[in-house]
Amino acid sequence: MSTLALIPAKKRSTGIPDKNVRDFKGQPLVKWAVGVGLATCDKTVVSTDSGEVEGIVGDLCEVLPRPAPLCTDWAPMLDVVRHALMFFDHDVIVLLQPTQPFRRPDHIKRAVSLLEETGADSIVSVVRVPEHYSPDYAMRMQGGELVPFNARSPSRRQDTEPAYSRDGTVYAIRRETIGLGSLYGDSCLPLVIPSSESVNLDTEEDWRRAEEMS
Repeated sequence: MSTLALIPAKKRSTGIPDKNVRDFKGQPLVKWAVGVGLATCDKTVVSTDSGEVEGIVGDLCEVLPRPAPLCTDWAPMLDVVRHALMFFDHDVIVLLQPTQPFRRPDHIKRAVSLLEETGADSIVSVVRVPEHYSPDYAMRMQGGELVPFNARSPSRRQDTEPAYSRDGTVYAIRRETIGLGSLYGDSCLPLVIPSSESVNLDTEEDWRRAEEMS
């Protein structure tokens, strides 16, 4: 299977201004994703509307100009991937969001191998949600009072059902799955990442925590 590492790195960022070009541990954030893509995939492409991003990565990999309608905060990632597939014919799209600088080549290799070995439509990396944040403990407001969000509400932390959250380390998706209008398909398998190997940079607090962890 031929693999395309696709790195979405638009100019505008709400939570952390200019985060894709901001220095993280010695290099712009976007370059961490590019380095992993180059180490693991047949081709690495950055999808962007930013001249600054292009200047940073243009001598390392191909840069795909992204149309303005696909650079808004509400533009679906599926549409960004579809746009890229108009120009490349690879079998598997490996989506590498720059906001996960802790990813390693091993994560991508494991995801692609799992996709190939199982015949799944997609592989998505996840981290386990801490038990005290389990959906089993979620509450909602009803008439001004707190009531359990779900019928299941265990009294002991040990009885909560394991829950997982997508962490953005890697999405490995078959081209046919995207052609059918989904990033996941009917058969989406998890690649479980230890929380120590994962951080998502959406706020300044996230950024500080990541710098402390690394």
